[in-house]
Order: sequence, then C-alpha cells, then structure tokens
Amino acid sequence: GEAVRKMAAKLPGMGPADVYYPASFEGKWMVERRTTGVESPSGAPPAEGRYKAKVGETVRYEARFVRNGDKVIADREYNEKQLVQATQGKKVGVVWQPTNPNAISLSYPDGQISDIKVTKRAASMGQDASTLEFSEFRREANLGFAGSVSGVLGVPEISASWIRAKYR
Repeated sequence: GEAVRKMAAKLPGMGPADVYYPASFEGKWMVERRTTGVESPSGAPPAEGRYKAKVGETVRYEARFVRNGDKVIADREYNEKQLVQATQGKKVGVVWQPTNPNAISLSYPDGQISDIKVTKRAASMGQDASTLEFSEFRREANLGFAGSVSGVLGVPEISASWIRAKYR
C-alpha cells in the first residue's frame, strides 16, 4: 500500500502522492467553489455528474485541512461529505484514509456507491505561499445499488473528471 503509493508518485507523469497545503491552512474554512468550465473529451455534451455543476455557479461549504505527519492535507472524507451535502442535499458515508489519498468511496442513502480514484495529480505553490493550485485526473465508477433485490450489482458506469483548483 503506502510504499507502492510513494514509489508511484516518483514515476514521471504521476505527480506527488497528495496535495500539500501551507501550514496556515490547517483547520476548518468556508470555501467558495465556482465552476468555470465543463468539457467532455469525447466532444459529446458532458454528463451532469454527481455535482451537476453549472458554469458560473458558486457553492459554499465548509472544508477541513489536517496535519498528516509534517504536512497539511485536505481531509477528503470530511470535505466530500460537506460538498455532497452542499450540492445535492444528501448525507453520504465516505471511506477514505490519509495514507491512500488516491482512493475514496461514497455511499448514498439510496444505496448507490461511487468509487473514486485519482490517477494523476500536479500541484504548485505561489512564490509568496499565498496561493496554491492543483489539478487531479479522477476515474469515478458508479457501482449501482448495494443490497439490490437481485443481490447482483449492475454494470458500473465509468466516467472521468479533471479537477483544477486554486486557493488564495
């Protein structure tokens, strides 16, 4: 697990193991998330996705940044819960470990499960450490409904996303 993740982060094109924030980010913050663009690699109109983001839309939610060893990272479990609550009005269960920031699973109240994997990441800090930019390529598998009547999950829906963010 951990050793493989650290080694993979050193491979060309894979990027850092996680996004590391300035120490001043530690704690809870109100975040404004604004969608500035939605694109589809296939050229077809993009699927609405979990967040149903609309260009120009701003969503406010609370985010938390925590210490992991000597680094500050986003608490992805807490932040996903807050984001889904703010965008969909749903309370979700989230499974995530700071030692494997590339994998996160969400379980919705209706039984739907979303499995998210970060496949590539890049991050850079501004010269005065007052800004941080990062991008992540993510693969999302919507696994249907746990506990379906038949006991068999349907074929998962696979989608990709590229998230670019700037904190200031």
